[in-house]
Amino acid sequence: MEQKVWLVTDASKEIGLQIVLEALKAGNIVVETLRDDKKFPQAVATELGETSKNLGAVEMAFDETSLNTTVAQVIAKYGRIDVLVNNAGYTLLGAVEEVELTDVKKNFDVNFFGLLSMTQAVLPQM
Repeated sequence: MEQKVWLVTDASKEIGLQIVLEALKAGNIVVETLRDDKKFPQAVATELGETSKNLGAVEMAFDETSLNTTVAQVIAKYGRIDVLVNNAGYTLLGAVEEVELTDVKKNFDVNFFGLLSMTQAVLPQM
């Protein structure tokens, strides 16, 4: 079976980390986007006992320019992206009359527009 190139957004913990670990165990190449690229390789090393040679971590902000740059870098290095896991996101809790509009907009920027922008950047080459 051919090795696949995975791009996973924010997999430093929980389900994203588990997806990355399983993809690596299956022999795939995984590039993970992070807000802090120093945290992820340690998480994988802890889980696998060593940092996989098939793992890449890229620090990325959630703006369109950063997303497009990251996708271009992954394609330049590996030639393609076969699997995209849009895992980045966060919860905003509070009563509708209590949450700040700026916080709601930031939440939408990450949870909706970030997912949409990443999909639009990756899909054409799939």
